[in-house]
Formats: sequence, C-alpha cells, structure tokens
Amino acid sequence: MNHAQLKAFHAVAEHGRITAAAKSLGITQPAVTLQIQALEKKYKIPLFDRKGHSITLTKAGALLHNLSSQYFSLEKEANTLLTSIKTKKSARLTISSDLPHRIFPLTENFRQNSPNIEISVTICNERTIQQNLEERQSDIGISQSEIRSPNIDCLEIGQEDMTVTFSREHPFATRAELTLNDLKASNFLVNSSEIGGNAVDQQILKTSEWPELLIKTYDNQRLIQEAVANLQGFAFLSPEEVKHDQRLVSIPVVGCPVKRKEFLVFLKQKTNFPIVTEFKRSVLETTVSQSSAAY
Repeated sequence: MNHAQLKAFHAVAEHGRITAAAKSLGITQPAVTLQIQALEKKYKIPLFDRKGHSITLTKAGALLHNLSSQYFSLEKEANTLLTSIKTKKSARLTISSDLPHRIFPLTENFRQNSPNIEISVTICNERTIQQNLEERQSDIGISQSEIRSPNIDCLEIGQEDMTVTFSREHPFATRAELTLNDLKASNFLVNSSEIGGNAVDQQILKTSEWPELLIKTYDNQRLIQEAVANLQGFAFLSPEEVKHDQRLVSIPVVGCPVKRKEFLVFLKQKTNFPIVTEFKRSVLETTVSQSSAAY
C-alpha cells in the first residue's frame, strides 16, 4: 500500500463518490479508480460495494476508513506543528474538562510561557472527555476522574481531603467536621451526567451504602450548587469551586476513604507531541508550586 492509494481510498470513503473525491484531490476520476483497484487487487479484499452510481464501504472498507481517518488526522497535526514552528504562527491547544474552576489556575503558567498558543476549552463530563481525546477533538483532558483506557495516559496532578458543601443556613453549617454517617440523614445531591463514571460522587456511592431515597440527581454542577444554597441537601463540591458563593460553606469530612483528585489525560500517541509535553511540564510546575504554598 502506498500513500497515494490510501489517500484515494480515504477521499472516496469521505465523499461517497469518485467524482467528488477526484475533485478534492485535484486528479482525474480514472486516476482515483486505478488507485483503489490497485489497493483491492493487492490485498484481494473489496473495499467498496458498487451498485450503479452508488458506492458504499464494505466491512473491511469501514475498518480501513477508521484507520485512514486517524492517519490523515495525524498527518494534518504534523503539518500544523511544523508550519507553526517554521513561521512562528500561533498554534492551538484544545482541552476538555469537567473541572471548570480549575482551568484558569492550571493553564495560567502555560499561557504566560506560550503566548502564541491559542487555548480552546470544552466543559463536559468524564465520558465526553474520553471520547473527545480518542476522536482527536481534544489534545488534553483535565478531569476529576481517573479515565481508564488502553489508548490514554492518565497522570495524577493533585489531590485533597474530602469536604462537603452545605448552605450556611443548614444546622450542620457550624460544625467543624462531619463523617459520612452524619450525612446519611440528608439529601445527597448528585450530578446525573457522571453516573456510571469515576467522579467523586460515584466513588463515595460505591464505597458507602447510601439510602436510595436520599439520592437526588441534577443535570449539572450549577444546578446542584443552587439546590444546596436553597437547603435541598448537600453536595461534595470543591471549596475552590464555591469559595465565591457566600451562601455556602465547606466542611471537612473525616474518615472518608475517597479523596478529591485531579488528572491530566491525553492520548498515548500524543505523549511526545511538543505542545502536549510543554503543557504537562507547565501544569506539573503549577501543581508543585501550589502544593508548596499550602504548607
């Protein structure tokens, strides 16, 4: 298989027609057809089903299309990287995260050291972070969950003991500390988008038996924060996440087997990409500095 054959196959798979594929490649239709025929002849496997003017992928073709998509995505990334280095133009780093309150503290050092790099951030849940990385929609993930996948590296960059968030008007608001058993008489407010994942709420539910009637689900963290402020129950929100909301108070939970953690996640194939390497270095410097300042 040569590059021209794979390129012709990928163009037809993407456009669904030889005419459109030939136009996108800037070559003739017969040239595209010859490349695909040579590929199918070499491996003795049909890659397309042809019925009249209609052309669709076979099972083998669909599998090859998945690989060719990754291949040409990497080719595009390599071209962008080398062009940006040569011309000193801006490059772009895309981040997916379920920790919106941590994005700016963790990226500030990188922004200062790499002012030509544009940072694009998507706020989403754990499953979407993984999906965005594997589909190459994001370069980096910053997550409260340890994302487990054979294609992904997950680096722990920080942790802290668990705290629970209550309204300042709640009877527990004056307590110096609480236990998980203390909490089992109140509504536990859980983010429904994280059910089935490894986020803090789910880890606590897995390690502690909880009265099912007291588990209340909400669509997102903002709704949970408002529900807590309005005395609907408690939530395991980070103190940093709610520090600007004077209606809320964070209380340490003693004896809790779960810690609040942060992870930097990225595709193993991108481990040595310069922009990913630089971001990892910058974040590790930031977290070390923050840990030192805490003592």
